[in-house]
Amino acid sequence: MKCPYCGYNESKVIDSRPTEDDEKIRRRRECLSCGKRFTTYEIVETAPLMVVKKDHSRQLFDR
Repeated sequence: MKCPYCGYNESKVIDSRPTEDDEKIRRRRECLSCGKRFTTYEIVETAPLMVVKKDHSRQLFDR
């Protein structure tokens, strides 16, 4: 995760927990370069499952 303070691309996760609504994950991170801490919120993106048929057409998975 890119540090918002110095722009360094490496950080470590200090704390991780779901938000109150359980829709996001809150992570407390520390930059490995400058040592400053920052918070990120992560949301799971769900993509629809697609089935590729023998004729190479695609359909939504419906089971």
